[in-house]
Amino acid sequence: CDDPPPSGGGPGPDPEPEPKKPEKRTDCNGNAIANANNANSVLNSNSNVISEIDTLKSSARTNINERSLTIDRNSNDSYEINGKKEGLPGSVLTTASRNTIYGCHTHPNDNLGGILTGPSVDDICNVLKVVNYYVTNIGTTNFKGEIIFSYDGSEYLIAVDNISKITSTNFVLYNFMDRVACYEGKTVADVVNDLKIPVTNFAYNYGRGGNFYGIDLSIHSYPNFDNSLNNKNNYNSIVIIWDKYKDKKEEYDLMQAQDGWNEQLYNFYKNDVIKYIYVDIPMGSNYYAKYKSFLDLKREKNMMKAFFEKGVLSTLQSRFR
Repeated sequence: CDDPPPSGGGPGPDPEPEPKKPEKRTDCNGNAIANANNANSVLNSNSNVISEIDTLKSSARTNINERSLTIDRNSNDSYEINGKKEGLPGSVLTTASRNTIYGCHTHPNDNLGGILTGPSVDDICNVLKVVNYYVTNIGTTNFKGEIIFSYDGSEYLIAVDNISKITSTNFVLYNFMDRVACYEGKTVADVVNDLKIPVTNFAYNYGRGGNFYGIDLSIHSYPNFDNSLNNKNNYNSIVIIWDKYKDKKEEYDLMQAQDGWNEQLYNFYKNDVIKYIYVDIPMGSNYYAKYKSFLDLKREKNMMKAFFEKGVLSTLQSRFR
């Protein structure tokens, strides 16, 4: 949402506000120590891991490229190195497997004064994405966090304390239900950029005469998407209704040629203006009671009633790809 206009009166500009000072955290000291000890134990678990981590640290100081690897637990319950990658600074993100315990990557010296030493926003988002993917599709994860080795010798750990708090459901509901007014009048590109989690599924919404009036976006994989719908549990479908109907012939032809969300679809929809947006939560969901009045308003009074009264829709249909 846009910030409110500055207030003030009298001649001259308003005084510069005092810079915000972050408050000292008092709720994570104990966990921070335990998490650091656990990470150090894995980093020093065997000679191969120690050697690879020493090489990674050296690379952070001497190599302008960014490097990453994963520390996985193998079938013998020991630790091994996998998934080594190298690329330009900011381009290498950890790709975790089901056996990954920690991801590790460098923040190298780029010969221009260095880059950010500590965690970036992308680093944090990637940890959340990894945890969310495995919790959503498997139910749990072994992933404990991401370790960053910086060019100045500093080391940082993004630790996962409580996987139950890192779910796409919480994020999507907050962003597209609690902050829904921020997106009305914005575009699909705004939604996708703020989502930070790749869209994997979509549905076309259309009615009488085949006129398309919106799409649904989902971040679930196909099996979980179907299971969530059938079990009525945490169904993260972001419903977008256009401010103007789209040409049915052009969109139908595009629909027939696609299988899942992709760059072509994004480019086709990215500039379309949003009239309504909400998360479609089934009655069986744990979150339904909290948002029931809001959903009733969006589904019935604002959208469905208006469409039916105008004769645009006879039945609601969704085609899932």
